[in-house]
Amino acid sequence: MLRDEARRHDIRIELGARLEHIVETDSGVEARFADGRSVEGDILIGSDGINSRTRTFIDPDAPRPAYAGMIGLGGFARVPGLAPSPDTQHFVFGRRSFFGYMVRADGDILWFANVTHTEPEPAPPAAQRATSGSSC
Repeated sequence: MLRDEARRHDIRIELGARLEHIVETDSGVEARFADGRSVEGDILIGSDGINSRTRTFIDPDAPRPAYAGMIGLGGFARVPGLAPSPDTQHFVFGRRSFFGYMVRADGDILWFANVTHTEPEPAPPAAQRATSGSSC
């Protein structure tokens, strides 16, 4: 939903930029990246995962994330005939896992699942990782 709203307002989202430093300014925030670029904005939204550099800059003393014994999955789908429910999220709970979804007004389904998994998966090599980034 955040991505959709940003697009609606023509706010650029850039993936794969390595954040190096955050500076609070009188008018907002400046994000500086490894490639030498910097951007300014009113706010910085870090969507850079469990090892978030954004979180580290905001609160360097915050506790580090710890594996909770679950793997989260999610995606988009379209199922003909499924009624839109944009104001309702649906959940199906099992003993150790759960699944949730909502059907947007346009028929797109946003779904997610948290599945019990005793050991964290090893990180894939850098070349195989999905890009993540921070947006200003």
